[in-house]
Amino acid sequence: MNIMQKVSFDDVENIKLSVEEFLDIPPVPVQRDTLARSKKPAVKRALSILKQVHLEVAIAELLKDCTYYGVKYKKGWRGVVNGNTRALFWKTGKSDKIPTTVNVTTYFVNTMEEARDIYNTYDSPDATESRQEKLYGIINGLYDYDAISSKVQKGQILTALNLACYYFDPVKYGSKTTSRVIKDLPFVTKEYIEEIKAFDKICTSDTYWDQALVCAALMSLKRYGTNNAKLLDCLVKIDGCYAKNDKINSPVDGITHITMEWNSKKRFPVRRTSWQKSGGLFQTVPFLLYWIEKWMSDKVLSQTGKNWETTATTWFDEFHTINTSLSTLMNISNEIEKEFLITS
Repeated sequence: MNIMQKVSFDDVENIKLSVEEFLDIPPVPVQRDTLARSKKPAVKRALSILKQVHLEVAIAELLKDCTYYGVKYKKGWRGVVNGNTRALFWKTGKSDKIPTTVNVTTYFVNTMEEARDIYNTYDSPDATESRQEKLYGIINGLYDYDAISSKVQKGQILTALNLACYYFDPVKYGSKTTSRVIKDLPFVTKEYIEEIKAFDKICTSDTYWDQALVCAALMSLKRYGTNNAKLLDCLVKIDGCYAKNDKINSPVDGITHITMEWNSKKRFPVRRTSWQKSGGLFQTVPFLLYWIEKWMSDKVLSQTGKNWETTATTWFDEFHTINTSLSTLMNISNEIEKEFLITS
């Protein structure tokens, strides 16, 4: 008979808190969309009547200062890792009763990454829905942005975001496994956070903006800038289904080509979210970017030209070249300034 080794954890504490003190503790920064979750019928049934088991909650407390994706947190900061939806029910009167105290398990951690890992043990990352909710939690919790479009509120841009990161830096974002997406979700979100905000203000049709269109929008906003008037006009026209027919009798602009194809499905009868299959994102995203590029350069054509399939893989070449040159110039400038200070 094998005897299992017994262990004890000194970095865990169990205490009672008044419900008022517990409700003052914020969620961890990666907390999903609690409000949306609270509206689900199954959640309402589970939490609308107070039960003894509901009193078991958990928080994480920092043992030292830390920085998490650019945000600084002080030693002693506390965040709820289990019980956020219950807290919302108690705050908003959605539960028939409110407890006077709660039983709090406190996990003492050194970093926010440790707090995130504890949160994930309570909130399983296996389901796609949960991953989408986590994306909203990151946008709202880490970057303090309240999404206005249903598409972003629901986190329904994950596949697009993942591929946009891959095209931006295939070396850094080469792996596309589910576990990698979950672990690095705050990181990939940071790469495109400003572009996500810009897209959110444009998107009015959840169903029309499939993953290919979202990916092309994010990549275009990254390349041309989130304040580029011509690009914003382009994306607004896509959002409004700019072209209403499916016949091209003469050269037309890129947005007409995009919206006509998305309405008629002539080239891509079936559009898939997989990367490599026929009609998948490795085909649809280059097509979209090709025509966005033509729109941005005021070119009108009757059909796609040669090598349109490579548009996505070369999309950021000039962007990276310019940024590398600027970085080099900045480093040279800093070295000259240091030399000047030494000799003066």
